[in-house]
Amino acid sequence: MKPPIATTLALIELSLRPLAEALSHIKAYNGPVVFMRDQHYSDRAAVIASYPARVNAKRLQFVHHNIEGRSVDLLATTLGETFTTKQSALRPSRVNRQHIVWGAYVPLPGGHEAVVQLAFDKTIGAAPSVATIETAWAGCQDEITEALQGLAVLDMPSIIDACRLDVPMTPNAFIIKWDIMDSSHAARIKYGELRHFITTFESTIQPLVTRYGGHIPSLRGDGQNIIIWLPSDIDRNSPRELKAFARRFVTPLIEKIRVTHATMASDYNPIMRLRLGVGLGVIEVSQLGEETGPILWDISTKMKMRAGASEIFTLCVDDSARDYLEV
Repeated sequence: MKPPIATTLALIELSLRPLAEALSHIKAYNGPVVFMRDQHYSDRAAVIASYPARVNAKRLQFVHHNIEGRSVDLLATTLGETFTTKQSALRPSRVNRQHIVWGAYVPLPGGHEAVVQLAFDKTIGAAPSVATIETAWAGCQDEITEALQGLAVLDMPSIIDACRLDVPMTPNAFIIKWDIMDSSHAARIKYGELRHFITTFESTIQPLVTRYGGHIPSLRGDGQNIIIWLPSDIDRNSPRELKAFARRFVTPLIEKIRVTHATMASDYNPIMRLRLGVGLGVIEVSQLGEETGPILWDISTKMKMRAGASEIFTLCVDDSARDYLEV
């Protein structure tokens, strides 16, 4: 990161120190983290800065793994409730069941907005009263707000992109990828066969994808990406709800694709062997309008590991989706 962003972020982090120390006598206190809503990825917030309390490293593992260097899904977190209600309250964390969190909403210039969130580990001790938290916040509010205003006036199209943050840990979609094995060989020897199969197969599975709530963002020559978005009314942090969703929509679609391929493949010479990969992760729409995400590379890696398989149909399930599918 280059100035002035890096300098501004450092000032914001420094402004958190008094707040971190004001509640340091609370045994359960893990410290403050600042989030700013992104202007492009409107359902996500950037992790701007944190100042951990003086606790052992093990207590901060959740922050290091799930928050630092990432953006946060506002549709799946208690943080999102604070941005929506603009009210400060002690609430259970929806992402970390061991935490209770308190967030202060901070309006900023140019329509920007931030939340300063404090986390308390209820397995370590009790959270303080709201009055105690509000007193600590009142003593630090002006300094933190001033530091955040310095970031808001930069008015970046995406603070997430500017800070080079990774995607949230919370998934927002199941992804299915399919491609034709040895398609380069097929194209060299009988391109007409390959073209006919791709055209026929794609037109056949398109209505199936739509029926099961899927979306095909673009064609890729010898395959497709299929995105099945998770609806906002399910808890994306709940394995039980994710599995129920997969049972209703993802598993049946995989089976329909398999059956469709089985009825078509042998009609072509060479036989069109299909490889299908499935994963669960985050898909985002970039500032260039592309639907992308690291899960696409994860699935591709899993599919390449099975590239030498001799089966006509090969299913490659990424570890991210393994516990949710009945295939």
